[in-house]
Amino acid sequence: MNKFIVGGLVLLILIIFFTLIITSFGNNNQGSRANITPIPTQFVSNSRSSGSSQNNLGGQTGSLSKSRRTITDFSTLKTFSPTQVTDTNDLQKKLPYSSADFDIKYSEGTGQYFVQLKTPGALDSLNKYLEENKLTNLRKEFPDLFVISRDSVDQQLLQEEEELIKARTSQAATAPPITPPAGKTSQQKDLALATRLQEVVKKLGEKQQPSAPSGKGSTGGGSIANPNELDKIFNEAGSKVGTPPKMLKAIMSIECGRLLSTSDAEILAWSAPGAGLPSGHGCRQNQGGYGAYGPMQFVPGTFARYGSAVNRIGGYTHTPNIQNIKDSVYAAAELFLLNSNGGSGSNWTLEQMKRAYVCYAAGCRQYDSGQLGADTERLFATFLERYNSY
Repeated sequence: MNKFIVGGLVLLILIIFFTLIITSFGNNNQGSRANITPIPTQFVSNSRSSGSSQNNLGGQTGSLSKSRRTITDFSTLKTFSPTQVTDTNDLQKKLPYSSADFDIKYSEGTGQYFVQLKTPGALDSLNKYLEENKLTNLRKEFPDLFVISRDSVDQQLLQEEEELIKARTSQAATAPPITPPAGKTSQQKDLALATRLQEVVKKLGEKQQPSAPSGKGSTGGGSIANPNELDKIFNEAGSKVGTPPKMLKAIMSIECGRLLSTSDAEILAWSAPGAGLPSGHGCRQNQGGYGAYGPMQFVPGTFARYGSAVNRIGGYTHTPNIQNIKDSVYAAAELFLLNSNGGSGSNWTLEQMKRAYVCYAAGCRQYDSGQLGADTERLFATFLERYNSY
C-alpha cells in the first residue's frame, strides 16, 4: 500500500516538474518573439516628453521640438541656403501630404514639419519621399525641423501652435502702450481707443476684401516719414522685400516694443553684421519662457527658413543672427510677404495683412480653417491698432 502511495507521489511530482518546464519555455519563447515584433501602428507617443529618441531619419521621435528648447549659443543656429529655400518652397506646395505609411504637414508658425508614422515601414517611406523632393541634406543639417511621432499631425500641430500663441500673448503683455487718440480728457481718450478696437474686432471674421483701416486706399502706407535709425531699417527691408514698413514696425512694437525707444547709436550697433541684442536684454528670449528669440521673437525653425533674406534680398553677405535687428526685420518681411496670399508693395488688403499676421503669430491653420482663437483675434486687433498709429 505504501509503495503505491510513494509511487503516486513521485509521479505527481514528475508531472508538476515537467509542467513547470513547459510553461517556462513557452513564456521565454513568447518573450523572444515580442522583441522582434514590428512596432504597432497605433501607440501613444507623447511629443512633450523630456527624453529624445533619435531615428535613422535624423529627426525627433516623441521628443520636444526645437522651438520648445532653450538655446544659449545662437552661433549654432544656421539658415537655409538659396537652394534649400527653393526646395522647401516646392515641397510646401505639395503639403499636406498623406500616404498609407505616413502623414506630413508644415507649420508656418514654428517652421517645422510634423510627421505621423502609421506603419512599421513608415520611416523608410518618409526618407524616400524627402529624397524625391531633394530634402535629404536639409533633414541632415536641420534634424529638429522634423518632429516625428505616432500621434496625428493635427494633434501635434494643435499642441505646438497653442503654445506658440500663448508665447505671443505673453510677449505682447510686455509691450509699451501706444499713444491714445486725441481727446480732452483721459476718459474720452480711453473711450475713443476702445471704440476703434471694437470696430477692428468686428471685421476680424470677414472674408471679403474690406476697406483698408483708417480710411486708407490700401494698407501699405508707403515708407515711414521722418525716420530714425530703426525706421530706416523698416523702410529698407520693406521696400526691398515688398512688405509695408509700418507692418514691420507694428510687429516689433508687440514683440520687442522697447526697441522703438532705443537710441540710434544702440540700434546701429545691434544691427551691424554679426552683432545682436546684448546679453541681458529683455527681448533676447520670450518672456513666457517659450523658445522664441530676438527683436522679432523668431522661433529657430522659421528663422532657419527666412533668416537668409537679409543676404538673398537685402544684398548683404554676413552670417545671419536671430538676435540681429536688421536680420530679423528682413526675415519678418519675407515671412509676411509669402504668407499674405498676394500682398505686394503698398497694395495690401486688410485680409492679406490678417493672413500674414495670423500665420506668423499662430500658424496658417487657424486662418485657413476660419476659426481664429480669442487670443489670436486680440493679438491681430492690437497689431492693426499699432499699425494705424504709425
